[in-house]
Amino acid sequence: MTDVDILKEVGFDRAPHGIAVKKVSELMDMTGKRTIVTGAGGPGLGRAIAHRLAGLGATVVLADRNLDGAKGAASEITERWGTKTFAVECDVTDWDDAHRFIANSNDLMGGIDVLVNNVGAGEMRAFKDQDRAGIDNTIALGFVDTVYCSRAVLDYMIPQKSGHIINIAAGAGRSLSPRGAVYGAAKAGVIQFTRNLAYEVGKLGVRVNGVSPGIMLHAELREVLANHSTEWDYKWRMDRIDLDRVSIPEEVANVVAFVASDAGSYLSGVTINADGGVAAMG
Repeated sequence: MTDVDILKEVGFDRAPHGIAVKKVSELMDMTGKRTIVTGAGGPGLGRAIAHRLAGLGATVVLADRNLDGAKGAASEITERWGTKTFAVECDVTDWDDAHRFIANSNDLMGGIDVLVNNVGAGEMRAFKDQDRAGIDNTIALGFVDTVYCSRAVLDYMIPQKSGHIINIAAGAGRSLSPRGAVYGAAKAGVIQFTRNLAYEVGKLGVRVNGVSPGIMLHAELREVLANHSTEWDYKWRMDRIDLDRVSIPEEVANVVAFVASDAGSYLSGVTINADGGVAAMG
């Protein structure tokens, strides 16, 4: 076997050699990229991610159960960044609706390059106090939606031999979290799903990665902390953070933007902690 054959065997000819002469800021230019962010109609991480992707030049579909919220966010983003946005109503915990909204997004943008599975709410209550409805809802929002949307988008990414799925996990999926038995298990599932799916579809041209936030505060969560500080166990949580402060959603969105861009081209199957450094316990 010649040197040329060996280099081809290890894929050296397929590596993105052109990036060597570019600035990282150039690699993060996402102009022309067609992206989807689920759960982008609220005030938190989804909207922040949509802003970051649009700020890099991407077209963004903002998907949410709350269509008015998604429309408001889309208008805000277009006005600020001058990029094209679409608001789509969907219930990503429903198999048929997840497939419908992905197909609709593909039609709206003429393809899909990036899907960010951001929906991930759930109850943080003692397990002994949870009922079936709360458990089912937490699993659906914390894990099932990610699986459904990922499955739907592969019908478009695999034929085009390119695409990137980014799953939002949580620190509760890796460490002890009071009242987080079900939510933590759902997010642990997201982390393992990310690793396994990346291995399965990487050779088909689709990358899969994750980002795991820590404690983020936006307007609604500030209200929760102010009124329910005892139930939230914030002092115990703060003692575990290296940086000794909470984050804002935009800090986590920065990591998502890097991973989504060509600057993160050799990442696969990883879930990056963007949590200020949380000590694992238990």
